[in-house]
Amino acid sequence: MPITINRPAPPKKGGAKPKTLDGIIINEHTRLRVGHVMTMLGIKNSMEIYRRLKAGTLPPPDGKMKNHSYWLIDTLRP
Repeated sequence: MPITINRPAPPKKGGAKPKTLDGIIINEHTRLRVGHVMTMLGIKNSMEIYRRLKAGTLPPPDGKMKNHSYWLIDTLRP
């Protein structure tokens, strides 16, 4: 009779993490990805970005690179 070993599923990967803004040259054409926006706004969970987008308190992304949304720095400046 074969023995079955149940192993826990590996943790899911994905979801943006806050990214450092070190080394980013800030000009009108700078593209910020979700992790950069999280750092700027002090958000630790990427779902908060999407909640703010849905509520209209964060402007929609300016575009996509592959499957990654980005904002131009001028869009986020007050």
